[in-house]
Amino acid sequence: MLDALMTQANTPRRAARILVVEDEEGTARAIQRSLVQDGYDVPEYVTLASDFDRVFAGVDPDLVLLDIDLADGSGIDLASRIPAHVPFVFLSAQAGDAMLSLARARRPAGFVVKPFQRRQLTAAVEMALEMRRGGSDPRALEVTVVPEVAVLSDREREVLGLLLDHKRPPAIAKALFISQHTVRNHLKSIFSKMNVSSQQELLDRITRGDAASR
Repeated sequence: MLDALMTQANTPRRAARILVVEDEEGTARAIQRSLVQDGYDVPEYVTLASDFDRVFAGVDPDLVLLDIDLADGSGIDLASRIPAHVPFVFLSAQAGDAMLSLARARRPAGFVVKPFQRRQLTAAVEMALEMRRGGSDPRALEVTVVPEVAVLSDREREVLGLLLDHKRPPAIAKALFISQHTVRNHLKSIFSKMNVSSQQELLDRITRGDAASR
């Protein structure tokens, strides 16, 4: 018995296996790469709802990152096909009241709003997995929106996403085919809506994930 306990204690814990379900293949690949760098096992990703059941069965994941908006279906619907013992975290660019109400009904372990930084996604993943390891029901968590960007326009979200990707205004202007003046106007609007006074304060606030608390 002692030998068995010692062997178990000295055996490294298996890396958590994560299934990424994301509509945009480039984004799915980037999430996969980021999670692998953080030490997780991400053997495959899914871009179509029609492939979900087959890939899920093959991967047998410990956690699912589930995009709500898929080209041929909805992550909301797919969530009902995930076994109760497997936590999942919703990913979405939409965070309005109606969407959050639908999400809460599926009892996710978290809700991460796009655009997000790597550390935010990693934090959401680790929180869900820790609940599972501790024996708690990961789906008993209140949905957490990180960060709350629902008030931003589509263009403002694009600007914010590039800003989070460490792009400066000239590069943002070039990427979106708009003038730097227009970028600055969008940033002013974002600062106002997010109740911050500077770019650094905005990034710090989003990084801490407390935008929804103010």
